Amino acid sequence: MTLKFIKPKKHFVMRVLLFIFIVSTFSFGCSSSKKYVQKGNYNTAVEVAVKKLRKKRNSEEDILALEQAYPKANQKDRDRILFLQQEGNPDRWEEIMQRYENLKRRQNLVNEVLPLQLNGRTINYKTINYDKKIIAAKKEAANFYLAHAKKMMETNNIENNRIAYYELLKAKKYNPALQNIAALIQKAKANGTSYVLVTFKNSARYNLSKEFKEDLLSFGTERFDDEWLEYTITPSARKKNNYDYTIFINIKRIEISPEQVKESSFEESKRIQDGWEYELDGRGNVKKDSLGNDIKRKKYKTIQCEVIETLQFKSALIAGTVEYVDAATQRKIKELPVSAENFFEHAVYSANGDLKALKRETRRKIGGRPAPFPTDEDLIYGTNQTLRQAIIDILRRNSRSIK
Repeated sequence: MTLKFIKPKKHFVMRVLLFIFIVSTFSFGCSSSKKYVQKGNYNTAVEVAVKKLRKKRNSEEDILALEQAYPKANQKDRDRILFLQQEGNPDRWEEIMQRYENLKRRQNLVNEVLPLQLNGRTINYKTINYDKKIIAAKKEAANFYLAHAKKMMETNNIENNRIAYYELLKAKKYNPALQNIAALIQKAKANGTSYVLVTFKNSARYNLSKEFKEDLLSFGTERFDDEWLEYTITPSARKKNNYDYTIFINIKRIEISPEQVKESSFEESKRIQDGWEYELDGRGNVKKDSLGNDIKRKKYKTIQCEVIETLQFKSALIAGTVEYVDAATQRKIKELPVSAENFFEHAVYSANGDLKALKRETRRKIGGRPAPFPTDEDLIYGTNQTLRQAIIDILRRNSRSIK
């Protein structure tokens, strides 16, 4: 017995997903704050209670839920802050800052519906200023990320410099006044970037012109750059030989066909009217119509014309590889074939016979003169655009081969 997996239709899947989304959204909107308290999800219980109390300030169920959930949600954050402080890990400050921000955000939310009245009593909470705690934790977090980023940068490891870059961005976010932070970010970015040199290499026996090389690589490398990759074609004086990767456009084979002239011919014919002739009876006498007149009919003949086609042909093939090389180890990471062709074709047609026998499209071709054959250089140069696009496609498809 063979079991087959039947792929569901796209529109059916979309309807199911939409239904799930609507149900989940509706369920959240209809969930009571009391249920969230029972589940121990105190922060959500506070949010749902406040949302409902904005519309109905005397909702007993939501007032009770808020009264239970609010202190417990706050205590949860305070307990975590205390634990982090006692644990003493140097990376604790970002989470401590976030916990204080939770407390502030929750307090601001609850203050929107305070004070509340329930069974003759007033429910209100003292407002606490968390700003100093948040600012202090931000500065400590900034100092931690700055110190840690500097240690990472000291390793001169490219991946560590990338980590340092993101940590320095956090440090700047938490404390923009840090000394030399902009310069450090720039340095980490530069040291974390892989620099790629795209260069030309001719391994073929044919000597290619300088113009060919320049035109072949006349595409903007910016299209291949990403956050941590920077391509260039012209070596930078700043980088000198310190590229992380080299991509060689290595031309290995150039083939040019001899100049060829081939002659072939074909014939076209047509049946045309060629005057009149009398109709004869079985005895050889001219037939008469009812009025006694001689009966005539159209006379036809077939005409021919020979068409001679002289075809000139010459072609060029240029082939090689796109080679990804680790500049430090000279290890070849990847090698991909690339090629392009260019053809010269020219046809001359001449006629021998009655031109009236030719079709209209054939008659249009008659005439013309042989064309001069292109030089080898011109034919090779004509491959440039196709070859360049093939190289661009390879670079775009294989951008993940380097990092």
